[in-house]
Amino acid sequence: MKDEPRDEKIRRQMDTFPVLPATVAEILRVTGDPESSAGDLMAALLPDQSLCATVLKLANSALFGRPRRVDSLQAAIMVLGFNEVQSIALVKAMLNTFRDFDAACAAAVESFWEHAFLTAMTTNRIALDLRLPLGPSFMAGLIHDLGKLVLLQTFGEEYGSQRWLQGCTSQERLAAERLEFAFDHAELGGQLLRQWQFPATLVTTTALHHQPGRANSDRLTVRVVQLADLMAHCCQDGATPVDATAARQALLPGIEAHWRPLGVAWGDELWTRWDAWLRDNRQHSLEFRGLLAA
Repeated sequence: MKDEPRDEKIRRQMDTFPVLPATVAEILRVTGDPESSAGDLMAALLPDQSLCATVLKLANSALFGRPRRVDSLQAAIMVLGFNEVQSIALVKAMLNTFRDFDAACAAAVESFWEHAFLTAMTTNRIALDLRLPLGPSFMAGLIHDLGKLVLLQTFGEEYGSQRWLQGCTSQERLAAERLEFAFDHAELGGQLLRQWQFPATLVTTTALHHQPGRANSDRLTVRVVQLADLMAHCCQDGATPVDATAARQALLPGIEAHWRPLGVAWGDELWTRWDAWLRDNRQHSLEFRGLLAA
């Protein structure tokens, strides 16, 4: 298949991805039902003992500031909430799906996951300030670049170079990616999430985080992910606060006009506060990933 068209090669790769595990599918069903109870969610979790152990570990971790030890799964669900448990299940499923890469790509993949967790934490922090739902916000930040892993699994080192897998994505770079590989990573990520029957909010934010003006729903969440993505890149690249502000002005011009109709009175003090928070809490992203990957 040496001369196989690139779009066909990607579609064939997408067909090889497994469906979500039955446990995760049931968790999605339970957490999507407003009539579900903590007992229903516990019953959905119990068949996967590894996932149960992760939920308990997170409920007792310093990340959630629990003053007393949580000893039961039902209590852990009450501490974390339905959205967090859903996020944990989805993250573990993704980490298991995207775990086999060539050694030559190991450093790039490690950098990818650091960026994913930094973006997730930042999205969650901004969502907290803007009073958006936290569970979907964290997950939206975490999986926004999932399509990059699809491209990496399909094309290997050709995509794993720093040009594509790392660094901020401008509109010019997005167009070049589409020209080179037949799809851009945002579009591919959205397609994979539809295939996995993820919630619509996560499909939208993944597919449109570089083109939020095209979103018909969840528009503020898409804008938040776009901003958090840029902030995480700046933090990861070691940009000074001044350089990070310059990057925002270059890559996200006119942010005030875009956010104001969504109910957010943009001001530079927001950027400064969120940027400082991210720099102060970068280490937590590594701790959180360690707990989920264990």
